[in-house]
Amino acid sequence: MLLRTLSFAAALAFAVSVASAHFTFLVVDPAGATASFFLSETLSPDDTIDVAIIKDAKLFIRQPDGKDEPLSLHAGKDHALHTPLPGSPAALRLVHGTVDLGVSSRGESSPYLLVYHPKTILGNAFSSASTDIGKEAAVELRLTGKPEAARLQLVAQGKPQPEAEVTLIEGDGDSRVVTTDADGFTPAFAAAGRVGAWARFFENRAGEQGQKKYDQIRHYATLVFAAPTAAAGVAASNPAPAALTATRLATMPEAASSFGAVALDGW
Repeated sequence: MLLRTLSFAAALAFAVSVASAHFTFLVVDPAGATASFFLSETLSPDDTIDVAIIKDAKLFIRQPDGKDEPLSLHAGKDHALHTPLPGSPAALRLVHGTVDLGVSSRGESSPYLLVYHPKTILGNAFSSASTDIGKEAAVELRLTGKPEAARLQLVAQGKPQPEAEVTLIEGDGDSRVVTTDADGFTPAFAAAGRVGAWARFFENRAGEQGQKKYDQIRHYATLVFAAPTAAAGVAASNPAPAALTATRLATMPEAASSFGAVALDGW
């Protein structure tokens, strides 16, 4: 029995250690009615991580009227947890919350409390309405600007964080690190498709949780949002005619997966 207990404790410690190198992201599914919640270094689930360690996350969805509704999580078969997203998929909404993974330590570092702060913007992230969590957030990444010149601001305990590192994750999985300025803003960047980001804020405050003492709270803020793609931007700037007609000429002799055509002098 003692050996089994020690094995479980070792496995739990390993899971927390692995999780501390990953980050919590909530990604909206294609239909827009549900979302996947997972631990990863990218915007896709990591099949090496047991998401059961984040099952007690406290997540809320903020509706357009400003009210927060709690979200429920259930396990799936794709190394992610899933939750329904009440409200219209087209409406601007905000998902936010906390994931407390308890007291841990790495190497010779002093024990610390590990807390994640996931945030996802649903709908038009660049609308004029606010997408900030507000003062209740211990730390958050705020989005400003427009798709071709987006900026993120790292705010912790209500104060901008200068000279902080923010990791941007592009839709194709590539990531890069940028540094905030004196007002906590990242340099402007072009955002297209799904974009993610994470940043950290270490709070030197001692405390105790579960009869375990810690000397520091390590906060990790994440953000996921969608920006118009280049194709969508072209379509918006070149709208289709109000009325289009199609004329059937003939049936293609063989099926084709793609088709191209050129018009010249009426031919």
